Amino acid sequence: MSKAGSRHILLKALVLVILLFILSPLVVVIVSSFGEAAFLYFPPSSYSFKWYREILELDGLGEALRTSLVISGVATPVSVILGTTSALALARYEFIGKGVLIGVLLSPLVVPAIVIGIAMLQFFKTIDLISSTQAMMVAHIAITLPYMVRTVVASLEMEDRSVLEAATMLGANMFQSFIYVTLPTIRSSIFSGAIFVFIISFDNYAISLFMSDALTTTLPIKMLEYIESRTDPTVAALSSLLIVLSALLLLISIWIVGLKKVSRLSGG
Repeated sequence: MSKAGSRHILLKALVLVILLFILSPLVVVIVSSFGEAAFLYFPPSSYSFKWYREILELDGLGEALRTSLVISGVATPVSVILGTTSALALARYEFIGKGVLIGVLLSPLVVPAIVIGIAMLQFFKTIDLISSTQAMMVAHIAITLPYMVRTVVASLEMEDRSVLEAATMLGANMFQSFIYVTLPTIRSSIFSGAIFVFIISFDNYAISLFMSDALTTTLPIKMLEYIESRTDPTVAALSSLLIVLSALLLLISIWIVGLKKVSRLSGG
């Protein structure tokens, strides 16, 4: 076997090991959720759907789910609008302070979430002008905006500028060029970015932990409370449903946009 063939096999083996390492915790959670025993055990000795029925009996689940959906439902469209317009400005124009603006917009990608959470908690406590729910919405917009900016910028960098120039030469103004030329080009990136933003906001724990209070509790925070008070696989069953939901949203994105384009856009 040639050296190139050996490297190819070694690379495939390494990728397989990494995938197993990433997916094995998910498999453990999903399989454990079907255990019949009243405590979390892997692998289960017998299987049952009883813990999925127990989800409906969890105290405060409905309110926590509603809070997460409301916050994600607000954060997603706002991040889409702000992220798309910011990406257009960053991809097409040169201006003073552009590098600083890019650093600020993308900083949540590199700054530890706990640092962002503490900073936002201190900031909102200092100004004391908005409710906990509104503060959490602002925080979720701040942490999801970089993903939208990065996704749309990646799509704009692949845009054929000659088509845009041709539209301008034919008399199209800036708004018309955006609607009829740019938007169809970046539409798939906006859609996939919106899905990522929703998942990130809905599943966020680190930032929500600092923003929550007795009246505003998201689903991930409520799940932490369940873990502290319950030893049965009910939380594993709920986690399994969230894993399936996230996978379905990702599959929808791949189906509409295409796997190769999703990987390019998410990779920036």
